[in-house]
Amino acid sequence: ADMLMDLLGGDTPAPAPAPAAGLNLMDDLLGGGGGGGAAPAAPPADPLMDLLGGGGAPAPAAPAGVSFTAYEGAGLRIVFGCEKPGPTPAVTAITATCTSTAGAPISNLVVQAAVPKFMTLNLEPASGSVLAPMGQGTPVTQRLTVTNQQHGTKPLAVRLKITFDVGGAPQSAEATVTNFPPGL
Repeated sequence: ADMLMDLLGGDTPAPAPAPAAGLNLMDDLLGGGGGGGAAPAAPPADPLMDLLGGGGAPAPAAPAGVSFTAYEGAGLRIVFGCEKPGPTPAVTAITATCTSTAGAPISNLVVQAAVPKFMTLNLEPASGSVLAPMGQGTPVTQRLTVTNQQHGTKPLAVRLKITFDVGGAPQSAEATVTNFPPGL
């Protein structure tokens, strides 16, 4: 029995075939090849995941730079621009871009967000709270970074609470955003 595999709790591997004549076992152990004999087996695609037992089918590829309307109503449109900021597939960066579709200015705009318990959210301050009528002028943007601890199992979901004034009239809305593209 292989003592190392016993210590790691793994199954005892099948015995290795006897080396062909002329092979240097030390080169084989250190990856030197040694020459002669069959070519070494290709390493796993992700050795760390193979070690951790995560060698299953890969998660669907995340779409690069996708945008969609997360909320529209009462003269306000919020578009989510989503991207994967780094190598961790569980992390999604969202830029919420708010524009007015109303004929009057929007003021006192506040967008709050929440996520399910298996996700974490970092909500940065908005770039402003005033929008010019009919999409003219500079939009208000706000950055959300969501980490989905169950990425690949459960899709992203964000709950929005929005308050603002349109031409001085107070408005409030709530929306649950679940129409994120697969892979995010």
